Amino acid sequence: MYMQTPRGSCLRACVHVSAGAGKCVRAGVLLRRHRDRTSERSQRPGPARGSGCSPDRGDPLQDLRGQVLGDPLRRHHLRGLQGLLPAEPAEQPELRLQPPAELPHRPGEPQPLPALPPPEVPAPRHVTGRLLEPPTTSLVDIERLTQNVLKSHQETCQLHTDDLQLRRWETFSRDEVGAYQKKSTEEMWERCACRITEAIQHVVEFAKRMGGFMELCQNDQIILLKAGARAGAMEVVLVRMCRAFNSDNRTVFFEGKFAGPELFKSLGCPELISSIFDFAHSLCSLHFSESEVALFTALVLVNANRPWLQERAKVARLQGDLEVAFRLLLRKTHREGILAKLPPKGRLRALCSQHVEELQAFRRRHPGVLHTAFPPLYKELFASEAEPPGTH
Repeated sequence: MYMQTPRGSCLRACVHVSAGAGKCVRAGVLLRRHRDRTSERSQRPGPARGSGCSPDRGDPLQDLRGQVLGDPLRRHHLRGLQGLLPAEPAEQPELRLQPPAELPHRPGEPQPLPALPPPEVPAPRHVTGRLLEPPTTSLVDIERLTQNVLKSHQETCQLHTDDLQLRRWETFSRDEVGAYQKKSTEEMWERCACRITEAIQHVVEFAKRMGGFMELCQNDQIILLKAGARAGAMEVVLVRMCRAFNSDNRTVFFEGKFAGPELFKSLGCPELISSIFDFAHSLCSLHFSESEVALFTALVLVNANRPWLQERAKVARLQGDLEVAFRLLLRKTHREGILAKLPPKGRLRALCSQHVEELQAFRRRHPGVLHTAFPPLYKELFASEAEPPGTH
């Protein structure tokens, strides 16, 4: 506590002085000077003594958060994470979904995506990778979100890492590869569509379990998962694919074994297959841990730049919290260097667009097959994107 000098302090000082009145006056002057200096010091802004904080440091928890975020985050939305997520185009094709009643649901399967709201959704307001308002979530809440995302990821992975590691050298024989190559284009497309649909169903379950996602409005949940079928859940599927990719022999887990690109020859789209394998190989080169895959896929999914969002600020806050969680994880493991090696901006979106273009070409060559043989969820997500103008 600061020293207080009541009005009688001069008199009490004079009692201890055995000299004359002059010494009492001098003592009173000194005490008045001391009281003036004490008063000026008490009026200066700063924390009370005993708080453990210097006047220019403030709250130590806020200081720790400032070391991670700092002013550059508010200006540049985590400068080290620029390019983490692909930028969205200014215009997006109209989103059309079939009513959910048309999607049959079998017990034990994840629920299909609900229908997109009617077209009165407001026009999109483009966000250029910047938070609409600075993040205010505490580090305790960030850690809670991190653990929730990791748990959701573990519970919704189709195969665990240990299983994949044990089977990574179980590849298709030459005869088995030849049998796949002899399959018709229609059958091979249908097989791949079924595998993609299964993976998307797991992504939907991941989103539903992820903290904050179900608190978004239903329209925004659908937009983030669908996003014109050129992003959203399909992007997450491509990122998750790196877990099932063996970069040593460039094979991916498919229908029980690891397969190289030659197994997919009968699809008739070698450029798409090559691009997907190249992407998986580049992502594997980062040697992602399961925690890093979990947070990165969450960030790919929660993107405030998606068009047609109704509560963009709410999505941006969740995205900002996930970015802080991702960077804190990398900081803790001394892996911040991988931020500069993440996929370049737009690469995931380009892969999704390439998939839709190949689906359009397949549909032109084999009319009617998509709607008669492909899974309902796959048709819901991609059929409207693959339909040429004037088909309705």
